[in-house]
Amino acid sequence: MRRLRAPIGDIRALSREVTERGGSMRFECRLWGTSMSPGIRPGDVLVVETASLEALNVGDVIVYLGDGGREVAHRLIRREGGGGTPRMIARADVPGAREEVVTPGDLIGRVVSVRRLDPLRRAVDRAVAAVRNRLSRRRWSSGRTETGS
Repeated sequence: MRRLRAPIGDIRALSREVTERGGSMRFECRLWGTSMSPGIRPGDVLVVETASLEALNVGDVIVYLGDGGREVAHRLIRREGGGGTPRMIARADVPGAREEVVTPGDLIGRVVSVRRLDPLRRAVDRAVAAVRNRLSRRRWSSGRTETGS
């Protein structure tokens, strides 16, 4: 298997084209959030396979582009829009998580397996994730408190 690094937007575009042509591809990604704990932990490597909307089942963990163009892995809890534009409703596994609408254009694929890191690497990755989360929250909160002129 050949390893390439690509921005998630490029992977999404490629996965859509492959799916539209009836093919499939697999790729790996690593996410850092805690919303799918304990099943998927920060730093786990997700093996994702492209999938059409019709091939997805309620209960599958899907990867999609969320708010701000960031990749998100959440569980598919239902489908809507039988007569109109189809859409999916996904939610994190943590208690109290909000539902998110996922359109077919945002879908990247379905998680087919999860690879865990060794304990030492996990500890380092957990520390890195904590720093990233703090910096992200600090940037978000500083942007929310500023007023436009």
